[in-house]
Amino acid sequence: MVRMTDDTGMLQHSIFNIPDRHHGYSIDDNVRALILMSTAEDLACSDRTAFGAVYAAFIQSAWNDETASFRNFMGFDRHWLEESGSPDSNGRTFWALSIAERQHSDPQIRRWAATLIDRTIGHFCDVRSPRAMAFILLGGLNLCQSRADPGKARYLVDHYSDQLLFRYNESATDTWKWFETVLSYDNCRIAEALVYAGIYRDSDRLKQTASNALYWIMELQLSPDGMFCPVGTQGFGKQFETPHRYDQQPLEALAAIEGCIAGYTLRTDNFWLNAGEAAFAWFQGKNDHGIAVSDPKSGECYDGINPEGVNLNQGAESVLAWQMATRKIRTLRKLASC
Repeated sequence: MVRMTDDTGMLQHSIFNIPDRHHGYSIDDNVRALILMSTAEDLACSDRTAFGAVYAAFIQSAWNDETASFRNFMGFDRHWLEESGSPDSNGRTFWALSIAERQHSDPQIRRWAATLIDRTIGHFCDVRSPRAMAFILLGGLNLCQSRADPGKARYLVDHYSDQLLFRYNESATDTWKWFETVLSYDNCRIAEALVYAGIYRDSDRLKQTASNALYWIMELQLSPDGMFCPVGTQGFGKQFETPHRYDQQPLEALAAIEGCIAGYTLRTDNFWLNAGEAAFAWFQGKNDHGIAVSDPKSGECYDGINPEGVNLNQGAESVLAWQMATRKIRTLRKLASC
């Protein structure tokens, strides 16, 4: 993580473990890095503040008043490559800001995050992407729990949990229990968000729908012998098709672990612990090629598994997924031991 970060932010890609400046930066990776710095309580507060300030400055500069949205991609020369990022990247940014406001150890970063949220929250009320909805919903739930008067955040929670319920009812069948007719990336996030919304709103309908979807997507990603096989990018966008094997990416294993935490929070069932452990073991070599994707000693993580073996590059998304997965699996194990 240190190697991938400079005084602008976290670089997107690497060639093997050497940062690749050609591809510059993305807000997606910088908000993920801010989430890590906000939640990694095992790190020194001085490190969380120093790195968190770099990522916060990148996010601050990404806001575009003219488009009322966050930009995503920046070149290595510090010039923005677009005027507005995708709804998913904007939703993810809102979620990261809510985590920073609620959990970062530095009060100045918490204050900064709260101020930027107040400035931008009114522009997150009309998105169509289910993942953007899920990210905004997770962010709104954080604010509802950290602010005495959540205001617009409560509207976002009610609105997007209802929207995801509507999407599920529109797409789901007896054999396809999902919010879309296709599978894409970060799938478990959608069901995870609805679990927590159901708990917060005390809605049996939301909780039951979220539980059905979460069980379905996790079972879909487990082989008969219990090995984790995440949805591969080669199958994105194909209606009602079971997951393709490749390319498998670390982001999916992290999302699965966090989905299992949500599932266990809703219902204490050993399925969630076993499924979460399988997703974590994917990093360590219990995968289709039997090759470790991550290195616990160095903190490095490869970019995933393809038909030929392992993609030996180590981009920011992958490294951050591994860093967060090591912490989230501890959370799941602690839940299961109580």
